[in-house]
Amino acid sequence: MSQVPSGLRKRGTGVRAVYRPLTSQTRSPTDASGNRRPTTVGNVSSSLHETDPQQQSKRPFFNLRSEEQLLHPTLSVIKNYLQQTDLLTKWNVWISKLLNNATQSKPLLPYNPYPTLVHLFQQEAESFNISAQVSEDENIQAMLEENSLEGCDTPCIVSPEENAHVWGLKEIIHIVNPLMLKSYDWLLKDITPKKDSLLIYDDYSNQVMCSMIGEGVFHGSFIPKPAAIDFRIEYLITGPDINKGIEMFVKSILRDVVAASRQHTHPFLGLSIPVKLSDDSDEWTIDFWTPSQVQNYPDDFAKSVFECISANKFFIAEYLFKLSEYADDYLPGYKHYGLHIIQTTATEDLKDDDEPTPAQRLVSFAEFPLSTLYDGVFLKKTHAESYLMLFAPKLQQLHQNAGNVNVNTRAKPQSQKKSRWFSKTAKQPSVLVDGFKYFDRDIAAPDVWQITAPIKSHYQQTICSKHQVSDLFEILHKLLLLVLMDRQSFRSGDNEDLLIDIYRVYHSTAYYIHSLTIMNKTLKKLIQREAELEKEQSDLVDAQYKQYMRNMNEILSNQFFERSCDVEAVNEIVQYRLKQSLETTHGGSVILERASSVLSAVKEYISTLFLRFAEDVLEDSTTLVDMIKKLKEALPEYSKKPVTPQLKLDDANTGFNLVSEGVIFKHGVEVQTIIKHQVTKLDIIACADAINAPKTITGEAILLKYLTDLHIDEVWHDYLYDLLTADHLPGNPYPRLITQLRKAAVRMNLQSDKEEDVCKKLIQANVKVADDTNHLYTIPGSNIYGVESAFTLLDTGQILTLISSIKPLVNNSFPHRKGLFRVASCFAVNGEIIYYGSMDPYINQIVVHEHCYIKGPDDSVQESIKIYAKIVYDHVLELNRKKNHPIRGVQVGGSLFTVNEMIKEKSDYLSEFQTSCNMKEPIFLRCFVFLEWRYVPILKYFMFHYISEAEKETQSFFIKPSAEHYRNIFFNKDKALFYVQKYKKTLPVVDMYHSDNVEKVLEEVTLEIDASCKEGNWLMVHRWLLVFDLLNKNSEHFAEVWRMLHSVAGQLEYVSSLCQSLAQLTLIKLQHIQDGSQDPVNDLIVSQMTVALKQKLKDVSSSKVAMAPKCLPEILDNKLKKVTIRDETTGGLIINIHPKTNRILGEIRKMLLLLRDATSHDVHQTCTAARNTVASIKKKSGETTNKNTWTSIKAISPRI
Repeated sequence: MSQVPSGLRKRGTGVRAVYRPLTSQTRSPTDASGNRRPTTVGNVSSSLHETDPQQQSKRPFFNLRSEEQLLHPTLSVIKNYLQQTDLLTKWNVWISKLLNNATQSKPLLPYNPYPTLVHLFQQEAESFNISAQVSEDENIQAMLEENSLEGCDTPCIVSPEENAHVWGLKEIIHIVNPLMLKSYDWLLKDITPKKDSLLIYDDYSNQVMCSMIGEGVFHGSFIPKPAAIDFRIEYLITGPDINKGIEMFVKSILRDVVAASRQHTHPFLGLSIPVKLSDDSDEWTIDFWTPSQVQNYPDDFAKSVFECISANKFFIAEYLFKLSEYADDYLPGYKHYGLHIIQTTATEDLKDDDEPTPAQRLVSFAEFPLSTLYDGVFLKKTHAESYLMLFAPKLQQLHQNAGNVNVNTRAKPQSQKKSRWFSKTAKQPSVLVDGFKYFDRDIAAPDVWQITAPIKSHYQQTICSKHQVSDLFEILHKLLLLVLMDRQSFRSGDNEDLLIDIYRVYHSTAYYIHSLTIMNKTLKKLIQREAELEKEQSDLVDAQYKQYMRNMNEILSNQFFERSCDVEAVNEIVQYRLKQSLETTHGGSVILERASSVLSAVKEYISTLFLRFAEDVLEDSTTLVDMIKKLKEALPEYSKKPVTPQLKLDDANTGFNLVSEGVIFKHGVEVQTIIKHQVTKLDIIACADAINAPKTITGEAILLKYLTDLHIDEVWHDYLYDLLTADHLPGNPYPRLITQLRKAAVRMNLQSDKEEDVCKKLIQANVKVADDTNHLYTIPGSNIYGVESAFTLLDTGQILTLISSIKPLVNNSFPHRKGLFRVASCFAVNGEIIYYGSMDPYINQIVVHEHCYIKGPDDSVQESIKIYAKIVYDHVLELNRKKNHPIRGVQVGGSLFTVNEMIKEKSDYLSEFQTSCNMKEPIFLRCFVFLEWRYVPILKYFMFHYISEAEKETQSFFIKPSAEHYRNIFFNKDKALFYVQKYKKTLPVVDMYHSDNVEKVLEEVTLEIDASCKEGNWLMVHRWLLVFDLLNKNSEHFAEVWRMLHSVAGQLEYVSSLCQSLAQLTLIKLQHIQDGSQDPVNDLIVSQMTVALKQKLKDVSSSKVAMAPKCLPEILDNKLKKVTIRDETTGGLIINIHPKTNRILGEIRKMLLLLRDATSHDVHQTCTAARNTVASIKKKSGETTNKNTWTSIKAISPRI
């Protein structure tokens, strides 16, 4: 094989390129075979666009090496593929735009242009996917042409010609797919309230009218498959007393709900009832009633329904609808309940001074009269006729007041027009006489402005109040209804393509993910329902949960719609997490108590992915975006963004002035050059002196060198290589290119220095031997001790600062003797914190171990555990009295005891402690330590050892991950020696670094790496690779791990830990408020953390190299505003101490985790040594797993 040129990446080699554009280094571009081409200077644009077809035909597509001659036929296929998909043209266009923008506006080039290219080609990928599903715009327009309609006995009510099972206004009917809607006939019939559930008093009547609303109306026309099915169930009660009618309605609803709870065809999940926040507020919230709550508290339920109906609001029952009588096909569904009362009045009872009153008076409790006609369709003709007839008197009055005559909007037969679905001659109109004349058909049209204007206004206000991206499909549905109400005004001008844009968005990946979100919510409520029924297992939950997993997999990892590496990685993580709720036995049944929390986490997790795909499809929907923008500009009062509440905070309560947003905080030991790469611009003029080229072509030479230093030719080469070596050509050419561009973005951001230079900065050179026999090392003058592997990457300055803050947590007040027992304690810093500084720029949490050794009689183990439990109890109470370290509690096995609970329930705590100790479950203290400007979470593990009197045996009452023994740092030499000597006695060979001992530890480390790979936690994979290297005493992965930890993935993990810390501190403050005890949390520090989080959250989410959705910073900031308070006097900011704070901070954290996982996967893909090691470990993982009964450290180490 030929020599690999410097700077060329090649699969299977260890050579890495240095990515530093427009430096003094020279690099020639490579051809497709990997060889250097001589650098030529000329017109850059001409090299990007081949304009001479003859010259192009003479030039081979690849310069083939001898071993690639067999691929020559394949190369012509690739060339045709690129031409047919138009990829090569778009690639050249975007590269040209990149260079032309720099020369035409400002002479500046981005240091790292790849994130921009990623966004551009993501949009191309989504557009390509949509085009593969739907026809060209002309065909879409033809599909959306009006159905041929025919009228019926009731004016204005029409149905598709020769397909009379869907009725409504022509505005909706002309665009629906009647054949698809017919499939819901059985469902509607089955869910319609039965006669025995309708309460009827004497002199009263009670009937229901059912209509179909929501996205399901457009199933088969605009929407391939709706996310949910909505029906509106409107009760029509006739009688003399309105209050009595409302009472009938509420009791009828209660009967219907109870009947729904008992049937199993369509599982009833609960009711959502709008509730006013306060009497003085116009804001409403939703109260969710579970089936058991409705049955157990009927009076409270009736009161809520009464208040809701009185405010003219619909309330909604949630179901999992079975779509077919004979197939187990389910879909989330909703029943929207409404009420209309016709009050009958005996005219002979009126007094002389009363005004004349009609014999019947309609009292509608709908928010908007006749809104159902514009919201949906009826699947029963009688219901459509009854609904319109209900409002006939009002319509006639409105028309007469407006002076309208001969306003006949009844649909005329359209026999000359062909329908999309069929084409036959229309029927002749019916002749109606006497009682068959419901009302005057010439003046009873429901299109008077008094009816339509409020409905249109409601649609517009809803659109304006929603976020354009996160609430895209709520906006889209209302906008579609708005367009159909007045379609003529949208047929011309700039709005001509609006319906086409709506159609395309409904066929996008974003809509499929939206459907997953709806199914997720329904699944959680289904699980809650089954749990209320005290079921341990449910066949229906099993089926729907697994269907949800399959749907997720088909959308995010479909062989027909290939995805880029980040989406594939996210899908693997989601599938892994969902599988955690499945039992390994009994056919993989869903564990109900675990599944609900997993689904909640997955919903928030993939919400970031939804934002990305929604933005991608909107970029190609300019007409739609412009229309939304116009509406928001026209109604700015409804487009208000969340604001941080301003309150006058009492300094006596806060104790300190709060910090304003103007204060800038330093985060860890970040490398500023990496942080600034995303905003760095290269000045072409300043680079001219470094280019050795004639002045006439200096500009072109700079641009060519820029492209060469970007390694853009290698990116294209790697993409083509993937196409050549794949089993088949992908249907969509863009995802694989996006994968290569994402990796290139990471390389540009992190690989500006050579690996050997990075390693030189990392390795600690001042380590000295403190005790050669016990492999104990130290750094002179530091008074810290540990084994060699703990010191190799130690940053002395940073670790000494940390130790000074951690030392107060050392228990120095324990009894050395207790009767026949002798006690010793060894405190050590452990975990990833020992890499902080030169290797890891951030502190997410600190882990410390306190090993307690008790020596006593052979038969006194349980007594020694009681002594140790009391030692821990006294130590925690002493820390709590000092109020220097906010304490969340002590985790004892699966139970968390707050300090107050430990005191009040001392016997329970001591008993639980002893049980967990005997079972070797983790026992640790959750608290915080102040460091620089923030509280840092600390996990202090209590690790108990019992030594028999004769020292023949040492029992350890905790799970022992052997790797932890190799990264302890002690504060005292004698303590370190004591610990090491005791540990060595447990080893087969006394020497800690003997090959047998190290091999055993490495087996556990490889299992940790494999487990982290399955979780998709690539940051943790690389941290374990550090341990792997340190035990092997090499530095193979040092530089790659450094890059991973300094990447944007490391920043995202750090911001997530800040969110977690603030959430935990909020819980501590709430607990002290509840207990009425003194609050140890300093409000000034919490204010500093709040401001720092706000700043860093914006920086990271808007970072180009994070390749996050553009709207994400705004959405995260809006969420943060909901849980922060601003002091109106000082402008200081602090987190709001409220139960909702923990939930919203959790949502922010989960949204960030998807970015962390996607970007860390990108970084891992650029780490050759790490990929090779992981691949080797995965290959051996099956055998290793079968041979070991080892328990992962994750069982005892909570993750941030």
